[in-house]
Order: sequence, then C-alpha cells, then structure tokens
Amino acid sequence: MLNPDYIPAHILDAMRPGWFTGAFPAGRVRVTKLFDVYVTQEGLVFTQDKKLVQESITQHTPEECAQGLAQIVQAGQTQSVQHVTPSSLLLRKRGEQNYGHWMVELLPKLWLAEEHLPLCSLVVPQAGGISPVSCGIVWRSAQALCRSITP
Repeated sequence: MLNPDYIPAHILDAMRPGWFTGAFPAGRVRVTKLFDVYVTQEGLVFTQDKKLVQESITQHTPEECAQGLAQIVQAGQTQSVQHVTPSSLLLRKRGEQNYGHWMVELLPKLWLAEEHLPLCSLVVPQAGGISPVSCGIVWRSAQALCRSITP
C-alpha cells in the first residue's frame, strides 16, 4: 500500500481486514436458481411478487433496495421491462463498474458455473461505464445466483 498516511484512520481501520489479509480461506459454494425474477440496481433481484432476494444484496443500503423496488413497479406500469428468455447467470453486483472488482469477484463465478451449470446467457453490466441500472432498466428473467465461490 502506498501512502497510508493519507487515508483517514477510520477508513483504514474499516478496510484493514481486506487490504492486509494475505490469504483468504476457501468458502462454501451455494448456487440458487430462481425463476421469473426482476434484476435492477447493480444486481438486486426481486421475485415475481416483488420480494427482495436477500442473497442479491451486496452492500446496498435499505434506500437503494427501496429504489430498486420502485424501478420495478414503474417499469411494470410503463411496460418497459426487458425480458431475458433463457436461464441466465447473474454476474452483476455492487461496484460492478470497477473492472478490477468485477474480474476478481464475478469472473471466478462464471468459471465455476461453467463447470457445473448449463449456461445459456449471462446478465452482465453494460460496457462503457454506464450501468443499465442508472438508465432505469429492469430485467425479468430466470437467474442463477452464486453467493460465494471456492475455486
């Protein structure tokens, strides 16, 4: 780490476990297959009856979860929901526009899923730095969610 003196102490303390841990123990893998769901707000997943899937929350605030639900309701009223018909692997999460995080946190899920799941399509962030979520787009699809990975 370069220039840790420039980082406020409370932020350095909060980030210390992630930044200064040399090895992370392997975790368990859990894949959840859901049908007919909505995806919005950097990977938040809601069921057909508008219930938030807890495994899809990755550092989203309660306000952002409420905004995601509002987007779904509005998209349903305006009939602007984009449908993804084949089963898809969800490769979206909080901070998805950070390429380094996406490569480290989501690409391994694709690698693991390819070995164990029949993949028809992927739900990924839009290229170009503008997330479809920021454009108010909501997806409705069957999704497989990987919560954690053990390579």
